[in-house]
Amino acid sequence: MKHWIVSLAAPLVLASQPLAAQEATAAEQEEVLAALVQAFDITPLTSEQEARLPQATALIERIVPDGTMETVMGSMFTDMLGPFMTLAESAGPEIADFVSYDESDFVLEEAEVAEIAAIIDPRWQERQRRTLALTQVMMGQLMAEMEPAMKRGMAEAYAVHFTDAELDDISAFFATRTGATYAR
Repeated sequence: MKHWIVSLAAPLVLASQPLAAQEATAAEQEEVLAALVQAFDITPLTSEQEARLPQATALIERIVPDGTMETVMGSMFTDMLGPFMTLAESAGPEIADFVSYDESDFVLEEAEVAEIAAIIDPRWQERQRRTLALTQVMMGQLMAEMEPAMKRGMAEAYAVHFTDAELDDISAFFATRTGATYAR
């Protein structure tokens, strides 16, 4: 039941491996997944926890309505990653890659770098903007795909860690205007 953790963690672990390591055989991949399963305590829900699962699932649906993860990812890009992406708008790395030099070899003012970039690659800024926009869309889609598994995992966690009465109390809070605002 709690294999959602493995399904979320496996791509992250595998993607963080060097390219050569990603060319693993099916047996090696199964070994990695088995290690991930062992790394997390994936014990089946008790019958009491299973009985609470519908209540916990309804609560999670109220707390995390469909589309929430995509919205969170969008606002994270805009509010948090936007300023970092602005910092990455220097053409220095682009020029360094183009002429096969280390960026630290350049002792240029930003205006000089921009002038060189305009000559070498006049559309680099537009490509950067498009790449960022596409990355934001793709991350939103990824989060939308992951959302059901995350919500199942959250519901299971709530069913495990809260009693019927506690789930009722939490649900009552999220039924209030303040609770709905908090969830949003």
